[in-house]
Amino acid sequence: MSFKPGEVDDLASLPDLNQEVLLRELKVRYERDTIYSYVGDILVAVNPFKQLPIYTTAVQEEYRNVLQKADRPPHIFAIADRAYYDMLRDKRHQCCVISGESGAGKTESAKYMIRHIIHLCHSGTTGEVLENQILQVNPLLEAFGNAATIMNDNSSRFGKYTELIFDAEGHVCGAKISDYLLEKSRVVQQQHGEQNFHIFHYIFASPFKDKYALASKDDFPYIRDERLFSDREAAHQHDIVTRALKDVGFDDNEMEMLHDVLAAILHLSRIAFSAPEEHDPASLAADSASVCARVSSLLGVDASKLQSALLTTTTITRGEAIVKPYTTMQAQDSRDAAAKELYRRMFAWIVSSINAILDPEGQAAKAQPEQRSRLAPPSADKRFIIGILDIFGFENFDVNSFEQFCINLANEQLQHFFNQHIFKMEMEEYRRENVDATDVAFIDNQPVLDMFLNRPMGLLALLDEESHFPRATDDSLVGKFHKHFSSHAAFSVPQGDACEFHIKHYAGTVMYDGIGFLDKNRDSLAPDVVHLFADSSVSVVAESFQASISSTGQIIPSRARWSSNVGKRKNKATLSNTTNKRALTVSAQFRNSLLLLVDNMAQRAYKVIAYSPDTTIEPGAFSCQRVLDTAGIRDFKLGRTKVFLKYYDAETLEVKVTRFKQLAVTFQKVARGFIARRSVVQMQREREQRAAQTVEMMKTVEASAHAIAQDREIPHMGPWTFTCDRLTIPCGQSDPDAADATDALVSMPIKMKKTQRRRRQHRTPSTSTT
Repeated sequence: MSFKPGEVDDLASLPDLNQEVLLRELKVRYERDTIYSYVGDILVAVNPFKQLPIYTTAVQEEYRNVLQKADRPPHIFAIADRAYYDMLRDKRHQCCVISGESGAGKTESAKYMIRHIIHLCHSGTTGEVLENQILQVNPLLEAFGNAATIMNDNSSRFGKYTELIFDAEGHVCGAKISDYLLEKSRVVQQQHGEQNFHIFHYIFASPFKDKYALASKDDFPYIRDERLFSDREAAHQHDIVTRALKDVGFDDNEMEMLHDVLAAILHLSRIAFSAPEEHDPASLAADSASVCARVSSLLGVDASKLQSALLTTTTITRGEAIVKPYTTMQAQDSRDAAAKELYRRMFAWIVSSINAILDPEGQAAKAQPEQRSRLAPPSADKRFIIGILDIFGFENFDVNSFEQFCINLANEQLQHFFNQHIFKMEMEEYRRENVDATDVAFIDNQPVLDMFLNRPMGLLALLDEESHFPRATDDSLVGKFHKHFSSHAAFSVPQGDACEFHIKHYAGTVMYDGIGFLDKNRDSLAPDVVHLFADSSVSVVAESFQASISSTGQIIPSRARWSSNVGKRKNKATLSNTTNKRALTVSAQFRNSLLLLVDNMAQRAYKVIAYSPDTTIEPGAFSCQRVLDTAGIRDFKLGRTKVFLKYYDAETLEVKVTRFKQLAVTFQKVARGFIARRSVVQMQREREQRAAQTVEMMKTVEASAHAIAQDREIPHMGPWTFTCDRLTIPCGQSDPDAADATDALVSMPIKMKKTQRRRRQHRTPSTSTT
């Protein structure tokens, strides 16, 4: 069978699928604005870099409860529809992983997926507020967590795992956001052609720019203005962020505090230092004292204490406080460290606040009384989750530092996860079931992951070890990498004495510059700065710096709006910022978060589909092969306890099962109607019989009454009537309409009365004569 290029939705159905054919099909479809294609049960999306009219409400309705994917063209809505209805049908958690290189459109795909799931579960006015809150989280986090890079104008600079929480009926009852590895170094430095986080550019076009003295971006060293946003566009985006903050549930005071922190970070970049000589103690430059005062006012801290924290560090030795002044370079590092940590903690505060607002228990507590029963949080065993993972894509820039090192490790972990579930686990299942199958050749990246994650001699383990040595340098770290991995197939040492190393990833070879690895991994902030910000009068700052840090790096502020249940679910492995003598490094936290993420994904339902047959040989036993032949399925394998199908055969069976259920319901409807109608006829006959018997009984009673009257010489008094409550039936007459009352007449006491006045006869008493 021949196919015309670009006309096949599922590329796996092509008779000769190789790299050349795959690229040709994707190219032809892309040129026709057909950006979605299937390869088996995986959706491939090619970023069109333009708006297409395929995401309207009308299109969404076409992808509602689609039983067979061939019924509709490939679409991100189809994947969302499948995840939602699989959750409802199978009563199992679902997970959608969106992966790809930077700029592939992962964030947009995640937004469309969440939007469609919310559309599918729309439950009327009672759920509209929550549904809108969930949808508004995306533009809010994009503003604070995305930035323009060389490869993408709206690049996610953090990983995000969104959990949509549903009750057993499929109504959304809450949500939770987990963030990973915010690129906070971007706050103080960006590469050429890149920009700071979007929100910094928006605030320059906001109505508050005069309030915060934000006249020109050129006055702020942290801002590299590449003119990505016009002032008009930036102002419009700021309005969108403001509306998102309000819709999610932030009040005016909280929004003002967020703007205060953003402005304080910008003005921190204007604080300069000077010293007579390079190694002499630094002091504030002449024009920086007023700037420092403005920053302290915005952050709600004492100006003199802020100045001291930027210029000196205090250590406690044998109970004695020793103050050591910074050099100019150290003071600049202290200033930048404070700015980065302020932004990181503010971002974490936003995420934690969103989670508190969208928590199911919190949603039920603040609902109207008439809605509380509907919004009551389901118990854990009746709660189902659809997870959507939108994580940073594989990156390979001209200069790749610690951030790219971690980002590419995360992508290696995801690639390994796909390999495990698509290839390895399925082949192992075949072997356990004694099914003959040809091994599929694929690039196994397990050795690369081992090089990163092994203990005690993996890359991360060596990085952690070196980070805890005070005198270690980036050169000594890279030297250890060279020593232990120079013979590894995925590791190579460049020529020369540069502080560099190469790693061969699944997506290509990346050269890493080791400069800055140790400082970024230690992520240390002077205790003076931590204590200063923890005592701030601005609650956003104080709460975030008084927080605990989990083993996965999550910062959890203690907020009054948090419910008690939220507080109880804090990670037990929390680390105090001020009391733990050896806090976890960034790489250790990131490692833990990756392991937790993979564990969460492994608990969801995925792409391997198997059916459990009846394996007995008793007469009347279920025959899998006969059923499969009847269903028109020819390409399958029988194992010892399972039947292995092609991915599309499961949909074929699902369609047949659905059709069978529809026919069964129709049969039940007809049968019940027939039985009911026959019962009605029988009941009518019985009622008529009872009516006739009642009339006969009445005639007999009337006849007896007349006989008694005649025997006693009582004159004829006309017809008698029998009364039961309010129903009156005349005797001596045949009244078919009286049948409706026969049941009551038979079962209730009856009394007789005359229909006309009884004529009294006055008898003259007889006299006797003697």
